[in-house]
Formats: sequence, structure tokens, C-alpha cells
Amino acid sequence: MAHRRAEASRRRLDTAQQLLDLIWQREQGSRTDIGVGLDVARALAEEARAASRERMEHAGLGEEEAEELALAVLRAEVLLAICLALSGNEREAVEAGMALLERDGIQRRPLLRAQVFNMLGDGHDLIERPDTALDFYRRAADDLRGIQAFDQLIAVLGKIGEVCSRLADDQVALSHFEEAIALAEREGVTAGLPWLFLDAAQSHLNLVQLDRARVRLTESEAHAIANGHRHVLTHVWMKRGELSVQLGRVEEACAAYECASEEAQAEEQQYLCLAALIQLAELRVAEKPTVAEAIARRVLASAEAVDAIEWLESAHTLLADLLEARGDAVGALEQHKALLTVQRRLLIEERQGRLAHMEMQHALAQAERERAWLARERRVLAELNRRRVELDRTRRDSMATAAHDLRSPVTLVQMVAGSLTLGVMTPQRVLKAAERLDRAAGRMEAIIDRHLGEEAVQLGRAKVHLQAVDLRGVAERLVNAALPMATSKALDIAVEGLTTRVQADSVAAEQVVDNLLTNAVKFTPPSGWIRVRVSQEGADGIVEVHDSGPGLSLEERDRLFEPYGRGSARPTAGETSSGLGLYICRRLTEEMGGQVRVRESPGGGACFQVRLPLAR
Repeated sequence: MAHRRAEASRRRLDTAQQLLDLIWQREQGSRTDIGVGLDVARALAEEARAASRERMEHAGLGEEEAEELALAVLRAEVLLAICLALSGNEREAVEAGMALLERDGIQRRPLLRAQVFNMLGDGHDLIERPDTALDFYRRAADDLRGIQAFDQLIAVLGKIGEVCSRLADDQVALSHFEEAIALAEREGVTAGLPWLFLDAAQSHLNLVQLDRARVRLTESEAHAIANGHRHVLTHVWMKRGELSVQLGRVEEACAAYECASEEAQAEEQQYLCLAALIQLAELRVAEKPTVAEAIARRVLASAEAVDAIEWLESAHTLLADLLEARGDAVGALEQHKALLTVQRRLLIEERQGRLAHMEMQHALAQAERERAWLARERRVLAELNRRRVELDRTRRDSMATAAHDLRSPVTLVQMVAGSLTLGVMTPQRVLKAAERLDRAAGRMEAIIDRHLGEEAVQLGRAKVHLQAVDLRGVAERLVNAALPMATSKALDIAVEGLTTRVQADSVAAEQVVDNLLTNAVKFTPPSGWIRVRVSQEGADGIVEVHDSGPGLSLEERDRLFEPYGRGSARPTAGETSSGLGLYICRRLTEEMGGQVRVRESPGGGACFQVRLPLAR
């Protein structure tokens, strides 16, 4: 079932894509095409999503077919977004396009991504954001160049030129039109070529390059006739009229506008016909006012028939001036009254349009703010989730380490308790057994306190109580405690230096030195050595733990004091390592007003240095 649905979706999507290819070429895309494309796109997008959901539920497709179905969903949604933009649903189209850009699949498909960029350019152009539209059009052009989709690239270059032209950047606009023309001629793409010649001619006119404008108009006319695009001819004659006006050739301009009106009427381009007639009437005002009046009344009748309000305004204005110049005050007054009515209507429509535009801009800005807020929320949630995972892992590691560390003293307690229950021990041996139990209990209490302290540091709840602490005494006690483990690895371990009293928390100071010493024992190979040096320098007491282990690279030093900042070296006897010891050292040392760092070690190995303020 899923296979048949996927195949049917692909066939219909191919048909829709052919329709979309027609819409890409603006002179072939009618409003009917766009409406049909929108309906087809909506149905296809929903069908593709349903097929995708079915595949997810029943896992009925292989990897290759699943990829094809995912592509079908993307293509359908891109087609839907483009048709939304072309049908006038600019806000919905822009929101759909921005959502598509966040999809992982779109980044691996430059053609679809280019189509989304192009659609977003259309949407922003329609809501009068030309700078944003230019940015999206250029991104679309970059993708299309990369995959050599020249037919679509030509259309996008034309759009870039049009936006630049509206921004009065005629030289840049002309460069894009010329690039599109050269590409179309090279690739044999003729569909949009008459329009490109026409746009280039307009840029030449704006730059007062009249000879070049004439050449491009001739080329536009020739290609329009050769390819059956007669509706372009109206625009060609309109531009020829403009060119003749600039050259001061009134009769040529009148003839051009007459040809434009005839072509427009033949092609049922009513608005262009009215525009040509208004231009013709204004040119005839000076020399042939009666002809101008007749043309203006013709425009008035046609404009009223199709409710072309902007041409009604032009016709009433022209007639009022002509009648007033002729001395017909009553007729001029009637035209002025009609003109006032039209202008009021225009003002209302303009304000309504501006209000609708402002509402659309506000809604779009609100959608963009909400999208940015959601993106921030996703980042925050991702970070919180990452921290939660780290915390869970830390707690598991801490529990595992605590269980491992507690195993030895618990075993000792069990052995001694077993001996005591036999009832055959002398009083002296019972006393020694009690001492061993007390030491084991002390070790278990210290292990528990250490692990609770590590969790407090990680959660930022560590509290220190500063007092005078003998740093040499701390080092000696910890070295003595580490002797059994060091002896099992044949390590030479010793304390050097004089008595040094620092301002510190006794428990925290022991934990810092113990972590450094434990690390040295873990990472130093058998038959190596460890030296713990206590000294003073200025106002600081210093303890250094130096070993003959593998040492540390510069890159490793930067991350060692971060959570889980392990180096490349591994414990040499299978000991556990959570990656939190040095992080805890840094946090506790800073809490006590000191610092911990890795010192250069000319003799090899690693050397960690802790500096704490001397006791006053």
C-alpha cells in the first residue's frame, strides 16, 4: 500500500512540477495556472505527509524509497509555498518558506533550497521589503549557479535586475539583465528573452543610453514575434514612445503609443491600452486639443467599464484642463467634481492598502519574533537537556566510584566482624580488631563525605570555612594514606618541604591535594616516582604534585579543569576516572581564594601546583 501511494504521489508531483516550470516563466503563468497549482500543491503536500506518516507507523519502505518519499514531501511543500506567494498569500508563503529552511533535508538539496529562496524573495518583494528580497534572490542565484540550473537562474537574475531598477540602481540592474541575456542566448533559452531585452532597454533609458535602448527594443520585438509572444509587443511600443519623447520626436511617440493601444486591445490588455491612450492624449494636448479630448473621453468610458480608478483620475484631470482651456467652465466644473470623488476613493483605498500592509508587516514581524523566541527556547532546552544528561552521568559515575571505594573497608568490616563472632580472640586482638573497625568506619565516612562534597561542588553548593591549615601536615597524611596503592605499583612517593600554614578549609584542602595525589598514582606507570613539595612564595603557600607519568600536551591543559575534561592518558592499573577531579579541585581552590594550574615540567611527567594565601 505504501509503495503504491509513494508511486502515485511521485507521478502527480511530476505533473505539478511541470506546472511550476510554466509558472517560473512569468509570461506563461496565468492566474488560473497559479490557482490550479495552489490547489494541486495543497493536496500533494497533505498526501505526501500522510504517506510519510504511514511509512513511519508501518515501516513499509526501504531506505532508498524512504528517501524518495521524504523528497516528495519536501517538493510538495516547496511547491505549496511558491504557489502561496504567487496567489497573493505573502505572509503565509514567507512563514512556510522560513520553516522549510529549518528542515534538515532542504540543506542537502540545492535546487529545492534555491526555489525556497526564490519564493521568499517574491514574498518579501510583494510586501515591499526590497533589500530582504534581494538577499534571498541572490542566495537562490548562488545555489542555481552551483548546480547549473540555467533556466531558473535566468529568471532569478531578471528578478534581481527588476528590484535593483525599482531601487533606482540602474547600472547594477542593467548588469544583471545583461548577464541573464548572455546566459539565455548561450543556453538557447528563449521563453523569457523578450522580457529581458525589454528590461535592459528600460535600464538604458533610465541611464539616458538611448541608442542602446533602441537596439534592445528591436531585439525584444524580434524575439517576441519569432516565439509567438505578441503580448510583449505592447510593452515594446510603450517603451518606443518613451524613447521618442526623450528624443523630442512627438509624431514618432504618438505613432508608437497608437500601435501600443492597438496591440493591447488585440491582446485584451485593457490596462495597457488605457495607459497608451492617456500618453497619446497628453502628447496631443498642445497641437490637437480636440483629438486629445476625444481620446480622453474614450479613456474615461473604458476606465469606467472596467473600474480602472487610476485611469479615471487621469482622464478626468485631462478633460478638466482641456475644457477649462476651451472656456467651458460648466464642463470643467463637472470634471473637477468627478475628479474629487475619484481622488477621495483613491485616498480611501490607499489608506486601506497602507493599513493592510502595516498589519501584514506587523504580523510578519511578530511571526519572526516568535520564531526567534522558539529558536532560543530550543537552544535553552537543548542546553538544559545536555546538562541533565551530564548530571545523570556524573551521579552514576559518582555512585559507581563510591561503591568501588567502599568495597575495601566494607570487606574489612565483614572480615573483622566474622572473626569477632567466633569468640576465640584474646582481649588484645579484640582491641586491635576494634581499632581496625574504627579506621574502616573512618575511611567509609571520609569516602561518603568526599562524594557528597563532589556533588555539592558540581551543583555550586560547596561552602568553605577558612582557618589556618598546615599544608605540610595535609600532604604527609594523604601520602601515608596513598602508600598502599603506591606500593602495589612499586611507586617511589615522598613529601618534601617545610611546614607551611595557609588560610584554607581543612576538608577542602585535603580533597584538593587528595585528588591531585590520587591522579598521580593512577596515571604514573609502575616503578615511577611521585614528589609532593610544600613551599612558600610571597604571600602564598604552595603545594606541588609532580610525577613521572606521560605528561600533558598544551591542548589538554586548556580543558583539564572543565567538567569531564580528560586528557589522552589512561589509568595504568585499570583505576576508574570520572573526569571531574580537576574540575572539583579548581572550584574548591577558587572558593578558598587560591588557584590551581599545570606547571611546566622540564624533567617530564605532569606537575600540578596549588597556591593558597598564607595564614595571617
